[in-house]
Amino acid sequence: MAHATFKSRFTALAVPLALPLVVLTACAACDTGLGSSGPAKKGDPQSLRVVSWNVQALFDDTDTGTEYAEYRTSAGWNSAAYQERLKTLGAALLSFPDGGADIIALEEVENARILQDLAQTALAHRGYGWSAFANLPGGSLGVGILSRYPINSALTHSISSYGQTIPRPILEANIDIDGAPLTLFVCHWKSKLGSAETTEPLRRAASRVIRQRLGTLGQNSPGLSVLVAGDLNENTNEFERQGGLTITALMPDSPDAEALVQGTLGPRIGADQGSPTDGLGEPDFVVVTGLQPPRSSWTPPRATFFDPWLKGLWKGSYAYQNAWEQIDHILCPESLFDGQSWEYASFAVADGAPFAGESSYPQIFNPKTLKGLSDHLPVMVTLERKASQK
Repeated sequence: MAHATFKSRFTALAVPLALPLVVLTACAACDTGLGSSGPAKKGDPQSLRVVSWNVQALFDDTDTGTEYAEYRTSAGWNSAAYQERLKTLGAALLSFPDGGADIIALEEVENARILQDLAQTALAHRGYGWSAFANLPGGSLGVGILSRYPINSALTHSISSYGQTIPRPILEANIDIDGAPLTLFVCHWKSKLGSAETTEPLRRAASRVIRQRLGTLGQNSPGLSVLVAGDLNENTNEFERQGGLTITALMPDSPDAEALVQGTLGPRIGADQGSPTDGLGEPDFVVVTGLQPPRSSWTPPRATFFDPWLKGLWKGSYAYQNAWEQIDHILCPESLFDGQSWEYASFAVADGAPFAGESSYPQIFNPKTLKGLSDHLPVMVTLERKASQK
């Protein structure tokens, strides 16, 4: 049986965004020093707000052949429409308390130029001086970050499984917040278009990358603050939704899940070395729990996350056939509950205006009328810095 594989490529810091973009690899670029968006955030930050938002097919005004049909010039999409969309998205992002998030993770962005344009126009003078972007060559859309704090390095992971490649890679960025680093993973996992049998392995392959990277980071930088954010196309209760009959990328900390995993992959699945039947040395799922700090008796810490959705305070971030889904996540590992550096404080879903309409569902963007924002609601986590680390 074929195993999931992943490839990683380091990227260096590029030129300031006021200059022409230099893409250093085929997969990603990380850029510093936005000329018109203001300096880096100053002071001694005591809190940090991180937003993740799937902005629903954010294309620029240049045809490259990979756009969705409704975003081509032949369909009426043009520079004026593009600029209007940037303006609307920027205003929405700035509607968060205190002038917007400190770090913004965006999914479904066409290219790095859009991050430049957004920071230099709609978000100008708001301090978003750093960005990172990742996509696959020939892909329509990628993932990106806008940050008010320096991005020291970026790493992209492309993932394949059973001969298929996930359309968008995972972006990993190390961000320096006044000497208290944060590693942020931005994800857009495989959608559910198709059967669970064909799409779940690709989401599981992505979860394997997260486990492997957290294992490496834990060895090299113990206690490093980490967030895993993005549109995972996986509900918190995906295991139950699929009848508890198959391993999913997000697994609950339950006896049924444990029994299925151990019966499928082997009784030593919780050992740090991974499953003995796993040729890549790491199982392809993570466990999500409502416990703070997150813990599980049958998976290692690097594979166990606190998922704020499990607190039951929010309906969802995406609606499919008028039913809520909780597929946009910001997962928190145990390092955010260890009393050191950054600590988890709160989670919120932007479920009011301008993001949601009267029905409470997302205001879906219409490229013909330019009305709406996105078919997803943003989610936000607030972190607090421990007094000993200030």
